Amino acid sequence: SENNAGVLNLITTCAGKASRLYADGFAADPHRESHSRLFHAMPTILRILGYRFYFYAMEGNEPPHVHIDKDAGTLKVWLADLTIAESEGLKPAEIRTALRLAGEHHKTLLKAWHEFQNRKS
Repeated sequence: SENNAGVLNLITTCAGKASRLYADGFAADPHRESHSRLFHAMPTILRILGYRFYFYAMEGNEPPHVHIDKDAGTLKVWLADLTIAESEGLKPAEIRTALRLAGEHHKTLLKAWHEFQNRKS
Protein backbone atom coordinates (compact mmCIF):
# COMPACT_ATOMS: atom_id res chain seq x y z
CA SER A 1 0.00 0.00 0.00
CA GLU A 2 1.31 3.43 -0.92
CA ASN A 3 1.72 6.01 1.79
CA ASN A 4 1.11 9.45 0.30
CA ALA A 5 1.20 11.31 3.63
CA GLY A 6 4.25 13.49 4.01
CA VAL A 7 5.64 12.72 0.57
CA LEU A 8 8.02 15.66 0.79
CA ASN A 9 9.47 14.69 4.17
CA LEU A 10 12.32 13.08 2.25
CA ILE A 11 16.04 12.52 2.49
CA THR A 12 18.32 14.66 0.36
CA THR A 13 22.00 14.78 -0.39
CA CYS A 14 23.49 18.15 0.43
CA ALA A 15 27.19 18.78 -0.21
CA GLY A 16 27.75 15.02 -0.16
CA LYS A 17 26.07 14.43 3.21
CA ALA A 18 22.59 13.11 3.94
CA SER A 19 20.28 15.66 5.50
CA ARG A 20 16.56 16.16 6.04
CA LEU A 21 14.63 18.55 3.87
CA TYR A 22 13.75 21.78 5.60
CA ALA A 23 10.09 22.52 6.34
CA ASP A 24 9.76 24.35 3.02
CA GLY A 25 10.84 21.20 1.19
CA PHE A 26 14.36 22.23 0.21
CA ALA A 27 17.86 21.42 1.39
CA ALA A 28 20.36 24.21 1.98
CA ASP A 29 24.04 23.91 1.17
CA PRO A 30 25.91 25.73 3.96
CA HIS A 31 29.10 25.76 1.87
CA ARG A 32 27.50 27.63 -1.04
CA GLU A 33 25.09 30.08 0.52
CA SER A 34 25.05 32.24 -2.59
CA HIS A 35 23.74 29.34 -4.71
CA SER A 36 20.15 28.25 -4.95
CA ARG A 37 19.05 26.01 -2.11
CA LEU A 38 17.71 23.66 -4.76
CA PHE A 39 21.01 23.04 -6.52
CA HIS A 40 22.02 20.09 -4.35
CA ALA A 41 18.57 18.70 -3.55
CA MET A 42 18.11 15.08 -4.57
CA PRO A 43 14.91 13.97 -2.83
CA THR A 44 14.63 10.23 -2.31
CA ILE A 45 11.03 9.18 -2.80
CA LEU A 46 11.32 5.46 -2.18
CA ARG A 47 13.85 2.85 -1.08
CA ILE A 48 12.77 -0.72 -1.70
CA LEU A 49 14.53 -4.04 -2.42
CA GLY A 50 17.88 -2.26 -2.75
CA TYR A 51 16.55 0.32 -5.24
CA ARG A 52 16.62 4.06 -4.57
CA PHE A 53 14.01 6.17 -6.40
CA TYR A 54 14.84 9.89 -6.52
CA PHE A 55 14.97 12.98 -8.71
CA TYR A 56 17.21 15.99 -9.11
CA ALA A 57 15.89 19.44 -8.37
CA MET A 58 17.57 21.27 -11.25
CA GLU A 59 16.80 19.34 -14.41
CA GLY A 60 15.32 22.12 -16.49
CA ASN A 61 11.92 21.59 -18.01
CA GLU A 62 12.00 17.84 -18.50
CA PRO A 63 8.73 15.92 -18.20
CA PRO A 64 8.05 14.01 -14.96
CA HIS A 65 10.58 11.26 -14.44
CA VAL A 66 12.42 9.38 -11.73
CA HIS A 67 16.00 8.19 -11.37
CA ILE A 68 16.47 4.71 -9.96
CA ASP A 69 19.79 3.43 -8.60
CA LYS A 70 20.76 -0.05 -7.49
CA ASP A 71 24.36 -0.62 -6.50
CA ALA A 72 26.49 0.95 -9.28
CA GLY A 73 23.67 0.85 -11.87
CA THR A 74 21.27 3.63 -12.73
CA LEU A 75 18.07 4.08 -14.70
CA LYS A 76 15.96 7.09 -15.71
CA VAL A 77 12.26 6.42 -16.27
CA TRP A 78 9.60 8.72 -17.73
CA LEU A 79 6.60 8.67 -15.39
CA ALA A 80 3.99 9.34 -18.10
CA ASP A 81 4.34 5.88 -19.62
CA LEU A 82 7.02 4.17 -17.50
CA THR A 83 9.47 3.93 -20.38
CA ILE A 84 13.25 3.97 -20.08
CA ALA A 85 14.96 7.27 -20.88
CA GLU A 86 18.46 6.11 -19.93
CA SER A 87 20.05 3.02 -18.43
CA GLU A 88 23.57 2.14 -17.37
CA GLY A 89 25.03 -0.75 -15.41
CA LEU A 90 21.83 -2.64 -14.57
CA LYS A 91 21.11 -6.22 -15.59
CA PRO A 92 17.91 -6.85 -17.59
CA ALA A 93 16.27 -8.50 -14.57
CA GLU A 94 17.12 -5.47 -12.40
CA ILE A 95 15.60 -3.15 -15.01
CA ARG A 96 12.42 -5.24 -15.13
CA THR A 97 12.18 -5.15 -11.32
CA ALA A 98 12.78 -1.39 -11.23
CA LEU A 99 10.05 -0.81 -13.84
CA ARG A 100 7.66 -3.10 -11.94
CA LEU A 101 8.31 -1.18 -8.70
CA ALA A 102 7.89 2.15 -10.51
CA GLY A 103 4.53 0.91 -11.76
CA GLU A 104 3.45 -0.29 -8.31
CA HIS A 105 4.36 3.08 -6.75
CA HIS A 106 3.50 5.25 -9.75
CA LYS A 107 1.00 7.49 -7.93
CA THR A 108 3.43 8.24 -5.09
CA LEU A 109 6.31 8.97 -7.48
CA LEU A 110 4.24 11.25 -9.71
CA LYS A 111 2.70 13.08 -6.75
CA ALA A 112 6.14 13.67 -5.18
CA TRP A 113 7.55 14.94 -8.50
CA HIS A 114 4.71 17.45 -8.95
CA GLU A 115 4.77 18.59 -5.30
CA PHE A 116 8.51 19.20 -5.41
CA GLN A 117 8.41 21.01 -8.74
CA ASN A 118 5.58 23.26 -7.48
CA ARG A 119 7.54 24.14 -4.32
CA LYS A 120 10.58 25.32 -6.21
CA SER A 121 8.72 27.70 -8.53
